Amino acid sequence: MPPPIPHLSSLTPAPARTLLFLVIALAATLTACATAGATRDGSPMEQIECGGQSGAVGERSGFALYGDPPTFAAAYVAIHAGQLPPPPVVAVDFDHAVVAAAFLGRRPSAGYGIHLTGAVRDGDRLVVTVERQAPPAGAITAQVITSPYCLVRLTRGNWRAVRFVDPEGHRLAEVALPTP
Repeated sequence: MPPPIPHLSSLTPAPARTLLFLVIALAATLTACATAGATRDGSPMEQIECGGQSGAVGERSGFALYGDPPTFAAAYVAIHAGQLPPPPVVAVDFDHAVVAAAFLGRRPSAGYGIHLTGAVRDGDRLVVTVERQAPPAGAITAQVITSPYCLVRLTRGNWRAVRFVDPEGHRLAEVALPTP
């Protein structure tokens, strides 16, 4: 009779199982952030993608609006510079939409993220809520350099700028609407 096959938990130390679980959870979180929302005035806000690596364009934290195909294509290619094969540039009808981007900047480990979660019209501006995530204190995370980003499509309307705010409404940045 062959010896019994040992259970995985007896072969893998607890810290390695915890790290594996965190890596899988992070991958699931980054994959699941392609959601759609809408502004209160009916103008759609559609999540294009969020990710953990934004290439050289995401080295610093900040916000951007892309209002034409060449500018967005250059940014999209730069965001995905380390990805092989590079994905095709997402199609956007810039006569009717702009792309808003949020970059968290370079971070020392996994567990960080940034999401654009909602938009509300306020006079001649669109106010977009930004949620930033960081790993909890003492968390075991993969020791990799990350640069989280998020891209959303915003329908053009009677607004001239996008104000990015945190969930409490504090202003993070304001970016003028690029002309088509």
